[in-house]
Amino acid sequence: QGQSFYDAIFIRPSLPAKPLKNLPSEHLKGLGVILRDRHGTPDEVYFFIKCGKIYSHFHYDEGAFFAFADGVPILDEYGIQYGSGTDENGQTVSGSAPRCHNAISFSATPTDRECYNRGYVTRFLTQPYADYAVCEMPVHLLHMKPELSLWGFQGEEAPYGWWRRHILFVKPYGFFFYDQLESEFTATLDLNFKADAYRTVAGLNRVYQGRYGTDIPVCVNFPTDGPARDGRLDMKANASAFPKFSTMESVSPELKDTFYNQVSWHIGTRPNSDFSWSFAWGKPEAHAVLRPLGSGAPGSVLERADGVTRAVVTPALKPAVAVEADGLIYSGWAGAMTERPDGTTELIQMAGNVIGVSKGLHLHGDGPFRAVIQGKRATVELDGRARWIEVHGVKARRLTLNGRKAETESAGPRGARRVAIPVGRQTRLDIEYR
Repeated sequence: QGQSFYDAIFIRPSLPAKPLKNLPSEHLKGLGVILRDRHGTPDEVYFFIKCGKIYSHFHYDEGAFFAFADGVPILDEYGIQYGSGTDENGQTVSGSAPRCHNAISFSATPTDRECYNRGYVTRFLTQPYADYAVCEMPVHLLHMKPELSLWGFQGEEAPYGWWRRHILFVKPYGFFFYDQLESEFTATLDLNFKADAYRTVAGLNRVYQGRYGTDIPVCVNFPTDGPARDGRLDMKANASAFPKFSTMESVSPELKDTFYNQVSWHIGTRPNSDFSWSFAWGKPEAHAVLRPLGSGAPGSVLERADGVTRAVVTPALKPAVAVEADGLIYSGWAGAMTERPDGTTELIQMAGNVIGVSKGLHLHGDGPFRAVIQGKRATVELDGRARWIEVHGVKARRLTLNGRKAETESAGPRGARRVAIPVGRQTRLDIEYR
């Protein structure tokens, strides 16, 4: 069925049920990355991004993704081979057009397909509290020699540009992106939502009213001075597009008529300019909204009834970005801080060297780790990859490593202390301070 990802979720109820394995996030070499959370529950999150050399009757546009949350589709990867839809102007649009992918499309080129069958996952870290991935895609002109078929084409040897998509998934509610672009052509961030309407919060911050009961806040941090336009594409399953889905008796006619409809948002930028943006989700009662972190920082703030998350994600191959904004102190490439109504603060460092609270505890270390702060106590969880942790900004009274008094050394003025972390094992560091 080409790109008919969704047929699998409309299985006949009469089929015998089997218990599901608890599936983790994973890098599927040659195909891409799957990021998961709460697998097998009604709140399940599933995110797939294509980044690899697999081709033929499958997805061919690198860097494109689709996402489910709360067990329903929220951003639809619509890039199917067989089928077309009607756009906002009443025109027929092929389902494989660049605008139908959740990806970057490049304009002013002699082809409409530029990242094709050739992507590389260069970073992949998964933890119970967050995932971090970097996907790299060379940008190619689709020059086909007469004797060659489209299937299996992987671009010319020398690309005319490069696209790196950096992804930070702060579980369970938000994805934060940095799209780094090296191309002499203008580019467009294309996003497609399983929704029919939206409301504007401010600037390029919106909340889409998801068709299946889950709101989808989205925020473009930068650029904010480029062209932005809305789109719509309506498509019905039929004998040539999604034929199995179109004939399933267990699927209502109304769902068949509307499931593949989507609204879209397209934000443009200049050559060699990057995108910083994010999306999240939540039931309407969660009042979820996103806004820029501020001060030009590559990050967003997710506000929900159950907490406020500030997240930063920035190019992995450039120097660490230093951020001090909205109560967050950060240096690195991918990290987040969440404050909850009960007074608990959570610090997540996936790739960086400093994270902390303004006028409070700062933790220096290269991650990945998570710290939970309650009052004058903090608990840090590490998986054995971080080599050391330094405690700054407060005066530590007691440091306990895996239940025993930690051996420490001075890490600078004002009582900062350094703790060596055991390699290759789960470690807990408890900090008491004043």
